[in-house]
Amino acid sequence: MKLSKIIDHFKTEMINKGIVPPSQIMLDGQLHRFHIEGDNRASRNGWYVLYTDNIPSGAFGNWKTGINQTWSIKASSHVGLSVGLELQRKMVVAKKLRDEAKAIEYKKTAALAKEIYDRCHTADPSNPYLLRKRIKAFCAHQLDGRLVLPIIDTEGNQWSLQFILSNGDKRFLSGGAIKGHFIPIQNRPTNDVSILICEGFATGATLAQVYSDTCVIAACNANNLRHVAVHIRDKLPSIELIICADADEVGLVKAREAAKDVGGILRAPKFPKDIAGKLTDFNDLFCLHVSQEMLA
Repeated sequence: MKLSKIIDHFKTEMINKGIVPPSQIMLDGQLHRFHIEGDNRASRNGWYVLYTDNIPSGAFGNWKTGINQTWSIKASSHVGLSVGLELQRKMVVAKKLRDEAKAIEYKKTAALAKEIYDRCHTADPSNPYLLRKRIKAFCAHQLDGRLVLPIIDTEGNQWSLQFILSNGDKRFLSGGAIKGHFIPIQNRPTNDVSILICEGFATGATLAQVYSDTCVIAACNANNLRHVAVHIRDKLPSIELIICADADEVGLVKAREAAKDVGGILRAPKFPKDIAGKLTDFNDLFCLHVSQEMLA
């Protein structure tokens, strides 16, 4: 088959999986990274590796969304044992290349995260986001008006940052490792106190203000709740883990999964029926009660 046809088939498969391929595809069996449309301009979250010897095959994905797809020109047809083993070997090599490149990217981003965080100053209590959410800064620092939150692992190593703009928009430092890592809002995970795990910073800060004798950490999103909880449970097998859910469909499902997998306790905010669905997390509940008290 002509090389141009191989490339066309490969690009078509990428498009079918929701990835716009780069204009040029290299056929050298090496891992190549490229910009994904819609991501930050400087980011290169897309990756691919393509072989053309024997059976054309390769792999591609998006580090930001987690897409990870293998491909072969004859993937849907019967192949002999020797060819199948060769294809399997190539996929192992492709995964190794991808993992090595990803590890290098994570390490570079971790160094940048520390550099940026060290340049920040203590968050201003009058920061619009803090005032609107009625929360203290805790671990939040500030840079150019943005809140800057560290993202660490269970050993205290910093891996990335989350930025919160005054209007509430949130951004992660591009290329950082998020899976299994968290924002340390109040205390570090130890065997001394119960550990509350929630999704976002505002929710965690609210919980920390109410339960000052606990450790509170934020997993950054619902999908990461389980990964964080498992890492904590592996390190602290006997500690009480409380998974504090957001009361939306995804939040409740993911929080239940996390609590079940680590033998944790599930807690979720409860709202009056007339506003249920409009408000979702413990910060919403806290602000609602404060507002009602002010109007009483």
